[in-house]
Amino acid sequence: MTDYEKKVLAALDEHGAMLTRDVAAEVRPMFGNSNHMHSAAVRSWLLSLEKQGLVRRLDNQKPVCWLRAATANDGEAQCPATP
Repeated sequence: MTDYEKKVLAALDEHGAMLTRDVAAEVRPMFGNSNHMHSAAVRSWLLSLEKQGLVRRLDNQKPVCWLRAATANDGEAQCPATP
């Protein structure tokens, strides 16, 4: 597991369900030279962690909201409102 993947998991542990962009805002240092590139990298790490069974999507809605797979009582998990 990469350092960035560990930071993604730490962000989800601290905040619960989060949008991809919110996870990206928590993961530092920035990967690449733009917010867009960093967010795309975070999405790639989230997909990799999903394949490993460590994170999952809260639902099938867009934008995608992520949470740790081991989170208990999913009924209480809510994604932040989108603007």
